[in-house]
Amino acid sequence: MTEIYGNARIVRVWLGDPVRPVNADAQTNITNEELEKAVQDIKRFGKLDDANHLGSVDIGIRNKANLYNLEPLFKLLKSGWFGRRWIVQEVGVAKAVTVHYGDKQFSWEELTHAVALLERIGRDGSIDRLFKLRPDTQHVSEHAGNISALPAYRLIQNVSGLYKKRSNDTRFEARSLEQLVCYLAVFECSNPRDVIYAILGIASDVQPVPAPANQPAAGQPPADQPALAPVGQETRHERVPFEVSYSEDIVDVYMRFLQHAIEKSGSLDIVCRPWAPERIQNKPSWILDVTRKPFRATRRGKMVRHNPDPFVGPAVNRGSFYNASGGCGDKKEKDWFEIQGPSDSKSITVQGFELGKLDDIGDLAVHGSIPTSWLKGANWLNAAEPPPDELWRTLVADRTNAGIEPEPEYPSVIQYAALEKGIQYGINTNEFLHDTDNTAYYEVFRRVQAVVWNRRMVRVNLGEEPCLGLVPAETLGTDLTYIVRGCSVPLVLRKALRKPEEPVPGGSKVKHLELGNLERADLGRFKWELEHLKERDIYELIGECYINNMMDGRALKLKGNKDWDQIEIK
Repeated sequence: MTEIYGNARIVRVWLGDPVRPVNADAQTNITNEELEKAVQDIKRFGKLDDANHLGSVDIGIRNKANLYNLEPLFKLLKSGWFGRRWIVQEVGVAKAVTVHYGDKQFSWEELTHAVALLERIGRDGSIDRLFKLRPDTQHVSEHAGNISALPAYRLIQNVSGLYKKRSNDTRFEARSLEQLVCYLAVFECSNPRDVIYAILGIASDVQPVPAPANQPAAGQPPADQPALAPVGQETRHERVPFEVSYSEDIVDVYMRFLQHAIEKSGSLDIVCRPWAPERIQNKPSWILDVTRKPFRATRRGKMVRHNPDPFVGPAVNRGSFYNASGGCGDKKEKDWFEIQGPSDSKSITVQGFELGKLDDIGDLAVHGSIPTSWLKGANWLNAAEPPPDELWRTLVADRTNAGIEPEPEYPSVIQYAALEKGIQYGINTNEFLHDTDNTAYYEVFRRVQAVVWNRRMVRVNLGEEPCLGLVPAETLGTDLTYIVRGCSVPLVLRKALRKPEEPVPGGSKVKHLELGNLERADLGRFKWELEHLKERDIYELIGECYINNMMDGRALKLKGNKDWDQIEIK
């Protein structure tokens, strides 16, 4: 497919016809008049050849509510075509793309510039405040939703960064399979295996190959298969073969992907990022599905927050937000993690140590608002005084949304918000995001919502130094916090008891351990089997967590010279 689209002189995209919509009842259907207005906006916003034009568009969108009605443009951007996974490589490898909708057309470059401009202007809530001024939107506070989470924006963002050019005008792939899978999690596909397979051809580190007809074990790539670049492209890195087999178990395909991603990156952060489709049976707890994505679409296609942002941050090459385990796993070592599958227990064994037990699990931060119990639990009793350092740093996870140190004004902004009604009322972050024009409020409380949304505040018992922290909503008092080697943030694990008939690492089952087999076993294997005759603990991953003062390697001092424990997560 990459060869076909890559060699085409031009790729023409057909979004549909307003006269004959695919779904007559869809609320995102667009009329001819709305389409004309939307295309006019795309062409107007897409003129980036004049710096003054950018400024005038910015001011016009912010201040002229009656002049700039952006509803038709947002309807166009919510077209179902933008959310299909296979189109990423169809558009990404094309030399030129023209988009057709009814009798209107515009270039891909115009669409790219227009959407990028909208996202930039909308970061501080300006576009939502614009819509709120218009009576035809019924003055809803968050009418546009999160623009950066729209499939149209994600598609344009990924297509724009898919390849980079050398000085001789040849292109090379810029994004790894892990990055593409995480970035494109909102894109739909009919076969769950295509979450991986549909983007193999545009990843920088893998080469799709057909599975052999008589392969001895599903999921093992052939050793003699050369790593090739797609036709018409060059590759910067060696690409390893990745087998494509639609008869392979879905979870086994995902586990092969994770094995590759962890080995290549030297990081376990992928287990904290949601990317798998919903309702996949027999999925282990360390494969997160899209129900945990920060934003999800409403019936009208608006992207609204459902979950907090992952503490591990996005899958980018610039590094992690944190470094709780003191660094990534050693790519040269083979024992810092092990995935058991496909025929075994579908578990992952990692190295880690228990950080501390959970005390004082607090209320849920419903819809990102800060409960009174959080403020009082952190000993902030008087809003006339600044918030305690550990409290305000925990509320923003000691980072901005860009992953850097918080600005000095953060505690002051939080204090001013508490002064509005007093500590006893908590802080309703939505009021400061949608009902004020103060950009300082918007920056701080957009970060607060991204961190605390539907999480709980806890005290983590670390002996002489208890620390504030944030944990997933499902966390129980009996759960444990662990530092895991290769993971940039601590994890919340729940202890479970292995059933005697469950498989143990290596593929044998306790109930099948017969005397005859033991007599023939070598001594080392015999001891290994005997050790696993007794039940042992395994764990379920509840999620990642933030523990104040323990996110940058300081926790390793608590470990001392003790060895890393082997931890199996089912």
